[in-house]
Amino acid sequence: MKNSQQSSTVREIRKAHERRTLLRGVFIGLLIMLTIIGLVGIGWVSSRLSAEDEASLLSTSTTLITSELAASSTSVPTPTELSTATLPAIVSPTVTSTPSPTSDIDYEKLTSCEKDLTDPGNYAIEISSPIFTPRLGTEFKLDTQPEAQWIITNTGQCGWSGLDFIPSLGAVQLPGLTGIKAGQAVPFLVRVPLDVAQQPLDWRWNIQLKTMNDERMTRDDFPQLQLVIDRPWLVSATATLGHTATPSLQIQQGTLRLVPLASNANDPFVIQGETIFVWEWSGPDPRPLGYGFEVRVQAASTQTWVALHDAKLDNEEWEGGIWHNGNRYGLTIDVPKALANEGMLPGTYIWAVVLIKFNPEIEDTGTTSQFEQIVVIFP
Repeated sequence: MKNSQQSSTVREIRKAHERRTLLRGVFIGLLIMLTIIGLVGIGWVSSRLSAEDEASLLSTSTTLITSELAASSTSVPTPTELSTATLPAIVSPTVTSTPSPTSDIDYEKLTSCEKDLTDPGNYAIEISSPIFTPRLGTEFKLDTQPEAQWIITNTGQCGWSGLDFIPSLGAVQLPGLTGIKAGQAVPFLVRVPLDVAQQPLDWRWNIQLKTMNDERMTRDDFPQLQLVIDRPWLVSATATLGHTATPSLQIQQGTLRLVPLASNANDPFVIQGETIFVWEWSGPDPRPLGYGFEVRVQAASTQTWVALHDAKLDNEEWEGGIWHNGNRYGLTIDVPKALANEGMLPGTYIWAVVLIKFNPEIEDTGTTSQFEQIVVIFP
């Protein structure tokens, strides 16, 4: 009996233990399940929050980028705005010593111009004879302002950045020119002090040209700018042209000698166009006293002398007229044209120089050079 009761008690204890073990397992399983559900929930919530944050950040960035682009588009000018920009105008030159001519640079030609600086077709200069104001030989007055003006022309195909004048033979420094385009002609004015204008002048300037890239160049074929006057520009009242009617004793005692054109006296000199006639006078310059020179020709078939030029004009006017260097004088004459104007024909002539009185009218003084034979051919 006692053993039976003990066995029953053991079975009950074992069943109670099994029930506790089962309940513990169920509890642990539920706990694990709840833990897993909690973790999954937390992950889901986190992912939702991250997606919303990213969307919000993307929206914010888009808004900022859009705003920056909008701001940028309002501050950067469009091509139309650039093309309508107004540039400062370049002032055209006036008649002063520092003209600033219009400079239209042909950039398409700039490269070819820079390739050959020695090509005369690219860089060429022409300088006119000076125009004197007042005219040479004018009576001196304190309010007179002597001025010499040249016209300087760019005869090449390339524009210049500038043109400088380098003094030689004691000439004064002159301001340069700037920005002269191909084919452009500009005036250039030089004022001479009164004391300087009362004596002979021999001023010369060499040309230095600057290309559009400011490269400096000089060439032997560039002309000089020259202000050469062999007697005073302004004279005193007692020496004004035409004030003396009778030649002085010195003029009467002077002699004329022409400088032959031909190198061989046995071969007549052939003339077909402009010719420089040169002669020498042993006395003082007679022109300020109203006396001067006349170049004449005589046909072999006649005994009549014909003047080849306007002696009054060429003795009074200094621009392109008779020049003077020491005791040597000269004049350039287009002989065929002069003869044609007198109704004369080509052929054989003799030429000579005569001392004349030209003011108020042409009169011979009886002083004549020797003569030389020439042959004139019409073009």
